[in-house]
Amino acid sequence: MEYSGSLVPISPARLDGYGPYPASRRGIVLFEVGNDFEDHGPALAPDVDTIFVQYFAVHLAARTGVRYQGHIPFTTDKVDIAPAWCPAYLPPNEFYARTAAFLEQQLAHHTDAPRAVLIIAGHGGDVLEAQRDDLSQRLGAPVTITGNKLHEGLARLTALDIYTSPIAPIAREMQVLGYFDHAACLDYSVAAAMGVLDHEKLRRLADAAVRDPRGTLRQWPAIAGLGGYIAYGGARFAPLREIAALEYCLALYKRNPRGSQSADATLGSRIIAGALEALVAVVESLDPGG
Repeated sequence: MEYSGSLVPISPARLDGYGPYPASRRGIVLFEVGNDFEDHGPALAPDVDTIFVQYFAVHLAARTGVRYQGHIPFTTDKVDIAPAWCPAYLPPNEFYARTAAFLEQQLAHHTDAPRAVLIIAGHGGDVLEAQRDDLSQRLGAPVTITGNKLHEGLARLTALDIYTSPIAPIAREMQVLGYFDHAACLDYSVAAAMGVLDHEKLRRLADAAVRDPRGTLRQWPAIAGLGGYIAYGGARFAPLREIAALEYCLALYKRNPRGSQSADATLGSRIIAGALEALVAVVESLDPGG
């Protein structure tokens, strides 16, 4: 049976009331930047830092209604020796120039200009923060740079969260110190919770580290906070020895190689949950009336 009559026209004002999100959230455009090709040892993919920030970007968009526009396909680091473990490394100035041009090109495709731009940075956040005013001017909207909040996710763990973990002593130490690791137990735990850890390769790596801790570091120098470069890389890698979190990761590996090269997916999921809540708070600060 056919019905006659007029259809109710679709309009932006009408669509604004659809769904669970405040309409103002669509004015916040979200990008993320990680690292697409960096050594984290054999148990983690070379783009694991990108996987982490993409995970947070997707879940943040679903939680808050911001528009996730995409991935910034460039990376940099705090030290210019990074090409040793990261073939994708760009010097900071080149990283910023390429990133700014890429973002301008991406936003040119929008039918409406963004009210704000939010970037989750797993790498290069310090470079982008230093250029934030310039980037805001080029994009025609205020830019906010935030980390992936894994440190804050760790900080939010309760005593019970940590006590029930098989890596409790390590997690507690890192929480107190405010450190997060590179290719060690917390990194592995987050990857395990996201389903992107090779458990068998990690088991073999841990076994090797117990049998021959020095030889294992020499074979996979990126594990344990780039520990092989710190321990055996000579003067070239002296800048890494000035980073307290990396020195801690190496010291942990030396006293507890199996603990360093282990994972707890449950703890990782709790860190992720805390990090996501911290990112939600960032969005809410950009849209307090939402």
